[in-house]
Amino acid sequence: SYVCFPISSAIYLCHYTPRFAMIYLTDAIETLTGYPKEQFLSGELSIADLFHPEDSATPEIDEMLRSQVPFRVTYRIRHASGAWRWVEDIGAGVFDEAGNLLYLAGSMTDITERETAEAALRERESRYRSLFEDSPISLWEQDFSAIKEFVDGLYREYGADFDLDTYFQAN
Repeated sequence: SYVCFPISSAIYLCHYTPRFAMIYLTDAIETLTGYPKEQFLSGELSIADLFHPEDSATPEIDEMLRSQVPFRVTYRIRHASGAWRWVEDIGAGVFDEAGNLLYLAGSMTDITERETAEAALRERESRYRSLFEDSPISLWEQDFSAIKEFVDGLYREYGADFDLDTYFQAN
């Protein structure tokens, strides 16, 4: 089977060790992390060194590897600039005939913009919801579309000269 990754993703092959020892890595890792791939390939630097203190992809990957199914995990890493970047890591274990894990193969994609947009959307939704839930006065939503259709029908029936006030006073 084949797996396709976005070209901007950092494609990797690594040993599944606490430091994710890299065997193969594309140049896109430098855009993602700010560090050259040689630092990862030599073992001088590990992607695990860049993990946010509150994040760890390992438990989720462990579970997927036990089931021998592909994984998709999201975590933050510290870019060389000092900024935090959100990463979506999609991959799978490479197993031998006996079912022993040999490597992890996958891609790491910068999803910082998507995460930032989703967080902003959640914040707006929360503010909007609190307008209604925390309001000291009663608020409700009313659908006036049927009334609008009725009034529009009166204008179509009686023309542009139709006077709505006169109609309601007479009826």
